[in-house]
Amino acid sequence: MVPVNRQQNDWAKHVSMIEFMINSSANQSTGKTPFEVVLDLTPELTPARQAEGSTVL
Repeated sequence: MVPVNRQQNDWAKHVSMIEFMINSSANQSTGKTPFEVVLDLTPELTPARQAEGSTVL
């Protein structure tokens, strides 16, 4: 789980990582990840962390 600060105002910077985690987690009923179902692939790399203060989306 990705921590969010106490004021809960920094959640947006964690969205990409959480999305990747969800899309690479196997579904209990299908046994496949969303990546496998939609794209027919399993990503081998974890996404790079975005640098603090970066404006690149």
